[in-house]
Amino acid sequence: MGQPSCRKALITAFRRADFWAPIEALVRRVETPRGVSAIAETQLHFTETLSSVEVLEAWTITPEGQRLDVKPDQIRTLSDKNGGEREFGDDKVKVIIFPAVTPGAV
Repeated sequence: MGQPSCRKALITAFRRADFWAPIEALVRRVETPRGVSAIAETQLHFTETLSSVEVLEAWTITPEGQRLDVKPDQIRTLSDKNGGEREFGDDKVKVIIFPAVTPGAV
């Protein structure tokens, strides 16, 4: 088997608002051209009545070390037509479109 297309690290922290809520940060490094397509448009699936997904910040760090922030119009919440078997559910998908994703980017 060859080189993986990307490497992942999941970081979970907790914050207190009215209650303790998990905050997760996903850090991925693109290793191959195949990894570009896997990461450039990231999808986070959730059920709206049970949970929420808020993107506090997102960015790409190029192989040269330049940070490119994801703009608000590059983050979308859509109905998840494939999310479940229910015809009229509240399954959603948060789509994040990362800029300038190339092998070596984080």
